[in-house]
Amino acid sequence: MSGKSNVVGGYLNQLKNKNEEIQILAAKDLRNYLFEKVREMTGEAFTKLFQEVDQKLNEYVDGDESHEIIGTIHAIDQLIEIEFEDKPNVILRFAELLRVILSNFYEENIVILASKTLGRLANVGGPVIADFVETETKRELEKLQSPKKNKEST
Repeated sequence: MSGKSNVVGGYLNQLKNKNEEIQILAAKDLRNYLFEKVREMTGEAFTKLFQEVDQKLNEYVDGDESHEIIGTIHAIDQLIEIEFEDKPNVILRFAELLRVILSNFYEENIVILASKTLGRLANVGGPVIADFVETETKRELEKLQSPKKNKEST
């Protein structure tokens, strides 16, 4: 399993690169690698491998580096396409990660990228995720309008 972990770890480390093109390529390579592994491995073994990815993405979101957040969003955007046994739970975790990102990061490029990915997540996640996306969209719109109100009153 360590060989697989090393390959996955390499892709995950590239997600932290400050060059967004490298991040996008790493996210696609990670997706392609996991597409291959989901066909080769048992459901339980693949879920364990995917948990390593999920854990690392959580660590990146817990940090405060914008480039790591952007890499995480690109990874989520690519990984939502993978079909496997634990996908419904993963979709919920990805939605929660995006909620945390949208709640804690206000840079326009991050908000736009996370919002687009959240929209893609809603397409694959069914009604529960669609409701979640609607709630988050309303919250983000209120947040975006809030600074304008503050500026107008000064």
